Amino acid sequence: MDIFVAAVFDNSTAAYRAVDRIRELHKLADIHVFSGAVIAKDPDGNVLLESTVNEGPVGTATGYWVGALIGVLAGPAAVASGAVAAAVGTAAIAGAAIGGLSGSFLGMARDLTDAGLSEEILDAVATELRPGHTAVVALIDELATLPLDEAVAAENGKLFRKPRTDVTDERIVGELGTAASALSNLRVEFLNATAADRDLLKVKGSHARSTLEERVRTAKERIETLESELKYRTSAIDEQVAGASQERLEKLRTRRTDLRSDFTNRLAKLKSAIEGAEAALAEDDW
Repeated sequence: MDIFVAAVFDNSTAAYRAVDRIRELHKLADIHVFSGAVIAKDPDGNVLLESTVNEGPVGTATGYWVGALIGVLAGPAAVASGAVAAAVGTAAIAGAAIGGLSGSFLGMARDLTDAGLSEEILDAVATELRPGHTAVVALIDELATLPLDEAVAAENGKLFRKPRTDVTDERIVGELGTAASALSNLRVEFLNATAADRDLLKVKGSHARSTLEERVRTAKERIETLESELKYRTSAIDEQVAGASQERLEKLRTRRTDLRSDFTNRLAKLKSAIEGAEAALAEDDW
């Protein structure tokens, strides 16, 4: 299970010492860090993505959620002014995070909701990340909770963690179903309509078809993303298995099996939804 963690420290020195401890936990296979970043709030209250951590499991901020998180922590005014994009754009890991900065403040909030980051933990991090403070944020999996607790406590940090449930797949499947139904319903209406009404219904049908085609493209892109993510994650776990102690070995193997099962189910739902959508698109008798 993915867990979102955020550790807030009084200063950047403590935060980077914690980063070193987290790297060591990853190396020992106590935890697995999928993506993460170091975020700071300067004395003027500006939220910045630190650029000095640009290698290793914590420094590789691979999730679009990082950019969205910075936007939400910075607030609507900073997003509207472009200050957030400018801050991220100067960071060495901006390429991974900038994808979350393409929309509005509300769009970023939705991105975080899709990514499974609850309002509760976002509020907690926003409250603790005061001017001059630094936070280490990451998506992780952990075999036990105490190692990370101790790593953060050693630097007098405050740790927040929350299990993450990504709802992106559910949203895409739902949008596919809605768009497919809309097109099919218009087809039935067209077939039963008078000649006078058919021209208008054809126009509406054309728009509905374009919408559904776009939804299908989005779903196929999501499948490619999930397949790449599964490959990366299983490969990373395999690397940990190679150097793991006997105590951790069985837990890592179970985690790998569970991971494959979860992704297989998610991919199957997306592929099934695409099949239904493409069946609706194939009804071209109008």
